[in-house]
Amino acid sequence: KLVSGKNIVFYGTDGKLLYYGNRNWNTGNTAVYTCNMKGNSKKKIKTVNGMEGIYFDQTTMYYQKADSEDYFKQDIYQVNMTTGKEKVIYKASGWVSSFYVKNHILYISTDNGLQKINLNTGKKESVNKQVKNGIRGIHGSVIVGERFRMDMKAGTDYDVLMITSSGKMIKKIGAYFVS
Repeated sequence: KLVSGKNIVFYGTDGKLLYYGNRNWNTGNTAVYTCNMKGNSKKKIKTVNGMEGIYFDQTTMYYQKADSEDYFKQDIYQVNMTTGKEKVIYKASGWVSSFYVKNHILYISTDNGLQKINLNTGKKESVNKQVKNGIRGIHGSVIVGERFRMDMKAGTDYDVLMITSSGKMIKKIGAYFVS
């Protein structure tokens, strides 16, 4: 047993550290922690109210949180896990379905499609206009994302797609329907 407690959420591991959180459903606060793979050296990184979509990339934690004036605008934050210093790296102008960070590149699934931002240079580019619903993962140079078609009476069809990091469609690998 590495960690225990109520409402534990597992975020992942890099092989050396375990990343997890504790969500207080009454207050909305999420506290994020690390510990080594033996369950020792527990360290609290941050506690934030309304934190969602938490990712780790080397010594940095990323999360999204609704804008205080508009829940549908999800800003993305970067936290230095050594110093605890935090900053907004993406100020949402519309809906952000999901995001993913890999090798200092921020991928954002928005209502305008999949966007890519180099966190070192700030360069932004549109990758794929179809991937609007979510990013399921990045494996090497392949991105797994979702597109959808909504029918207000019947429901929504979702397609799971494999695309290259430059946005070229490789193939559809699955589909599902929500009524």
